[in-house]
Amino acid sequence: MKLNQEMLLASGVPPLAKKATDEVLRDLYDTLELQVGRHLAEQLEQSELDDFDAVFQSSDEEAAVRWLEKTLPDYSDVVRTTLGSILAAVKVALLTAEKSGVLDDEGK
Repeated sequence: MKLNQEMLLASGVPPLAKKATDEVLRDLYDTLELQVGRHLAEQLEQSELDDFDAVFQSSDEEAAVRWLEKTLPDYSDVVRTTLGSILAAVKVALLTAEKSGVLDDEGK
């Protein structure tokens, strides 16, 4: 799953200027990582958290994803559901800002 401008537009987020899009994507990624991490951490034992931390610290993103998928089979569903919730909130916030005039027609 790619977090990019096309994904935002497909989710109904209004078009934004490049700088605003980059900021929204960065915030979206950080929020997604935090919320998914919290949710998944609640399901793990301390020893599993330690194992994951070791994999994560190796900076091997593919290995971390494989570990998550093996240890937590619902990992992808959690990511998808959480992303949907965050995108819905972003969409509402941006549409509200656009209606109130905080954003101009170019999403600046």
